[in-house]
Parts: sequence; structure tokens; C-alpha cells
Amino acid sequence: MQLSCILVDDSITHREAISKLLNRQPALQLIQTFADPKEARNYLKKNEVDLVFLDIEMPGMTGFQLLDRLKNPPPVIIISAHGKHALKAFDYEVIDFLQKPVLPERLSISVQRAQTQLRYTIPSETDDNYITVKTDYKKNTRINCDSIEWVEAMGDYIRLVTSNTRFMVLSSLKAFEKELPEDQFLRVHKSFIVNLVKIERYNNNVIEIKGHKLPLSRRRKGALDEALNNM
Repeated sequence: MQLSCILVDDSITHREAISKLLNRQPALQLIQTFADPKEARNYLKKNEVDLVFLDIEMPGMTGFQLLDRLKNPPPVIIISAHGKHALKAFDYEVIDFLQKPVLPERLSISVQRAQTQLRYTIPSETDDNYITVKTDYKKNTRINCDSIEWVEAMGDYIRLVTSNTRFMVLSSLKAFEKELPEDQFLRVHKSFIVNLVKIERYNNNVIEIKGHKLPLSRRRKGALDEALNNM
């Protein structure tokens, strides 16, 4: 499984060194590198990649700001010289955090993690209202999107809650989000995606679906208001 990727880093020295490491990884196909995060943002708005290797401290726009400004950012591996960003990085559900200088052995571990997370999310079938996921490790299960109530991050897995059952799927929430219809589902918290039509009520902190109370992130409240108003 080869993953297409881009690298975003304002330092030409780091960019060249990391590019060499990425090109030595058989599982990766480095499509392009960017010194300017704004250029990377414009590229990602028009092009899909499997993975982004992203620096944090860059002029004009930080790596975190880049992720905030993308509606559906691809899976990310952070590469930073500053370990202080690690905790915040995992709030964005990144696959891994690598500290510069990057060791080839440590990079290989990150790539393996990315492969593990991404290989278990299978593209949708011809009917756009259905997705197929691997449940119980190897079993393919076809699910009607209308039946999904919410999706919850559970470590290396996600829990997929439908009208009548629950599934555990080995995937990141970010990777799975890309498989869902954008006009029907919304990330409302770092650990939750909800089906908008299933929402019964909500306030500034909580969403309620069939008596279950799910957390609503303060910074995602505006996006939820807008999405519901546009339905």
C-alpha cells in the first residue's frame, strides 16, 4: 500500500533532508514539497493526498492554523523541532509526532502507523449512500450512511454507532471522515462525528441523539449552527 504525500516545511535545509528520507520509504510517494503553508493549503483544496508531513512553526501561518483552515484535512504526521507542540498536535488526531532531526528508523515506524490506520477504511461502493468498512478485523460490512448516528474515536479504532448496532473499525477519525457525505456528517469534537439529521437538540456544550449526550467543541459550534441552517 503506497501512500501519496506532501511535505510542508519553511526551512530549505529541513525540507531537503526530510524529502530524502521520505523518498527512501518504499511505502511513500512524495508528490510535492511546500515552503509556504498558504500554498500547501491552496494545493490541498484542489488535490487529494493520503498523508501530509507538516512542520508547526512557520511564518505567516502555523501548521495548526493550516489544519484549522482545511475543511477535511488529510491524515497528518507532524515533524517539528519543538517537542512542546506534541500535546496540542494529538488534539488534532495526528498519526504521529516526529521531532527533528528525524531518524530513518523512527520515520519507518510512523509510516507503518499510517498504513495501518488508512488501509482499513475502504472506498465507498457505487451507491453513495453506502460505505463499506472492515469490522471484526477482516470482515467487510456494508453500512447505510442514513443509519449512522455518530462516530467516536477510540484510540487506534473508531466506534461506529448505527440505529441498531455498533461496530469497531481500525481507522483514525480523520481518515473515516473522508468517506462520509460532507452535507450529512460533521466533526463536532476532536473525538466525535455526528449525523446532522439525527440531532434532537443541542446547546453550547452538548449534542443529544436518542438520549445520548455527546460533547460539542466550542470552536465547532459555529460550524454546527451553519450546517443545520443549510439543511
